[in-house]
Amino acid sequence: IDFKVYGKDLARLGVILGKPITIQGPFQASGRLSDSGDRVYQVSGFKVVAGDNDLEGSAEVNLSGAKPGITASLSSNNLDLRPFLPPDPEVKGTAAESARPVRKDKVFPSDPLSLDALKPINANIQVQARQLFTPRLAIKDLNIGVKIQDEALTLDPFKAGVGGGTLDGRILLWPKGKAVGVETVLKVTKLDADLVARELDFKESFGGKLDLNLNLKGIGSSVAQIMAGLNGKTLLVLSNARIHNRYLDLLGADLSRSALRLLNPFSQDAKLVEINCFVSGFKISNGMAESTALVLDTNHVSVVGQGKINLKTEGLDISF
Repeated sequence: IDFKVYGKDLARLGVILGKPITIQGPFQASGRLSDSGDRVYQVSGFKVVAGDNDLEGSAEVNLSGAKPGITASLSSNNLDLRPFLPPDPEVKGTAAESARPVRKDKVFPSDPLSLDALKPINANIQVQARQLFTPRLAIKDLNIGVKIQDEALTLDPFKAGVGGGTLDGRILLWPKGKAVGVETVLKVTKLDADLVARELDFKESFGGKLDLNLNLKGIGSSVAQIMAGLNGKTLLVLSNARIHNRYLDLLGADLSRSALRLLNPFSQDAKLVEINCFVSGFKISNGMAESTALVLDTNHVSVVGQGKINLKTEGLDISF
């Protein structure tokens, strides 16, 4: 069955559906519906244009197995999800205000994790988008594969352009009894912190260019339990950055004063600390992170550090 639907104003469709639609302007949708097998249904040549948004591709729903299976390949030149997603109340303001949490005893939450939401279906979905807008970020050249199989979730590939830089990696989640296994390989290259801050509507940012490499694996029934037994390595390089003194307040009064003396020993009243380069590398084994690189260079000092972080107790033993 070939179909084509069009109208002069998509917002009017909201009256029929009983739910407001914030996208205005003409819209059209077309494609072909077919029954390609026993309880197997396909949509091919699918194309939707609504306002400045477009989406095209094909999809198949297979109801013949023990679980429904969904296969889809979708692409878009421009996809703005902001009208469909709730605004983030933390977007406005400074990065420090958004980063400032209600003080808790622990950083890593102990709330139970579950993959039960993945039980009902299996899926294999490929999505490509030249531009994708969310309340948080503007993403370019998105290329993501989403696979759900037997309650396990795989995001591979997971590529995108963010903040003038690139993101490339894969993420795996799988059930392990009552726990959840997590494996993350992620590489961020030349991310512009100022550009990200502007996209998030922050008044201030750390500034600088960020490179990040993560290769992590863990199992647990909560984030805290995963971190307590985490294995892998991390490497972060930050160049030409600046930190406002208010960010150091997040460390606590005593540690904040010590950090300020270290970063800018000659002018502790300065609001901004210029950082030429900061390198942080850790090797993590069973929840114990040991530094492999810890170097800080400012206009006033250059220091080398070393130490350990116990991810189970969240205790720091770092010296410069």
